[in-house]
Amino acid sequence: MTGKLSFSAAIDVIDGAGDSRVMCAAETAAASPAAPIAATIDAFVAAANAGMFSKEPGVSAQPIVREAFESRMPGRLSYSWRIAGVQARAYRVLLNMLEAAHHTASPLRGIRIESTAGSGARITTAELMARPAAIKAGEPPFELRCRRNLRDMREPLVRLEFKRPISDDELDLLAPLFLAWDSVVIRGGFIDDLPSVDEELDVEASLASPQTYLAAPDTVEHLFDEFVGTEAAFFALLNMVTRIHALFSPIAALEIE
Repeated sequence: MTGKLSFSAAIDVIDGAGDSRVMCAAETAAASPAAPIAATIDAFVAAANAGMFSKEPGVSAQPIVREAFESRMPGRLSYSWRIAGVQARAYRVLLNMLEAAHHTASPLRGIRIESTAGSGARITTAELMARPAAIKAGEPPFELRCRRNLRDMREPLVRLEFKRPISDDELDLLAPLFLAWDSVVIRGGFIDDLPSVDEELDVEASLASPQTYLAAPDTVEHLFDEFVGTEAAFFALLNMVTRIHALFSPIAALEIE
């Protein structure tokens, strides 16, 4: 994202591999509906729990964001999370999403995100905004194939080749993970240049278009034909697939075309 945020932001978070306590509070404009901002934050939490922002995606089967408490009052949303090993750059992705929501759905007055417990290097607003939204991804424990330059992807087809057949019931467990990735992408989490956001975008309609299906007994494909983002989105996808490999079923290859 280029330029400055359109709302005030106070960020003081821990970039550590252990657990931390995080407080998040969003203030909306007086007449602005809170639901789009709440949906944006919910999408961020779902993505975090899918392993997209984890420092070590395949280490623990526990939810990444747990002991979550939410409070809604007129003009204010407050959250309290216990978070396990989330990269600090994840909060830059959240800021991108909130900036897009500010322009397309619900004007924001401000956002405050603060780690109240935990150990690690602390990251402030200025430091976070100076960093790209690129999520760090480790060396994958499976073969990775990219058929095209990730910068050119506009209708990506993601293919997971498992080491065993996948049942229909198991496919039903995987589909929400891909939907979590779609949701962060379509909500602008990985857009570099905010003016490119389509202010007429219908997020819910766009999220109805992706498809997750069995292409073969051991192969799951996901098609996303309204992709808006950069290669950073695929680093988050790689982390998510690494978590699937470690905690769901071993994967032979991830292919993106």
